[in-house]
Amino acid sequence: MRRKDGAIEAVEGQGPSFLLGLQWHPGKMYDDPVQQQIFQAFIQACSQA
Repeated sequence: MRRKDGAIEAVEGQGPSFLLGLQWHPGKMYDDPVQQQIFQAFIQACSQA
């Protein structure tokens, strides 16, 4: 999905692979449990590849 200015806001994948598209500031994830879950899901997907 794109905004009127052309910036991509979301992506969607088809298939069994891990795909997550978002704008994110991992430097702010230290004390946010939701952001920690995103990061942990990414690490888990990488370790299974």
